[in-house]
Amino acid sequence: MKFSNKNSSFYNLFGKQQKINRYFVSTHLLKSLFIFSLTLSLFNCSKDDDNTIIENIEPTTQQLLIGKWFYSITSNGEASTCVAQSYFNFIDAQTLELQRVIDDFGLAIFGFDLVGDCWFSNYPQVNYTLNEDNDIQFPSEFGGTNTLKIVSISETKLVLTEGSLEDTAILILTKDL
Repeated sequence: MKFSNKNSSFYNLFGKQQKINRYFVSTHLLKSLFIFSLTLSLFNCSKDDDNTIIENIEPTTQQLLIGKWFYSITSNGEASTCVAQSYFNFIDAQTLELQRVIDDFGLAIFGFDLVGDCWFSNYPQVNYTLNEDNDIQFPSEFGGTNTLKIVSISETKLVLTEGSLEDTAILILTKDL
């Protein structure tokens, strides 16, 4: 029995050693996998990933057009105090409200009201269209159709031409922000 006790303690000792060895091997293996994963994730990123380019999408002419635009310069030069109160208000993609203001009654026709020194038109809201040639078209006060040609547009400046080939007016408007 002594022999078996001796063997039994030898086996217990050997068994404990195996458990300790398995513990160190598994711990070492887990640490190695962790370090390998960390290294792989750090060096896996390329410079291409860091330089993500976000495209700046330019607004459309229709999107830029929405808002209230006041006259600042006309073919006659700097807009007068009265004329500077004139505006085109593009409410949405279909609705236009416009206010024409003049300071010379000789140019005024019916439908203008005198307020102070300025003559204001009584023009109702109308539907307008913007075609692919950047022509804005809306009904005239006297029947027919008014056409404004967009020469250029930005967030704050709108350049239009109005009229016929023989009598073209240039309007420069600024957006009411």
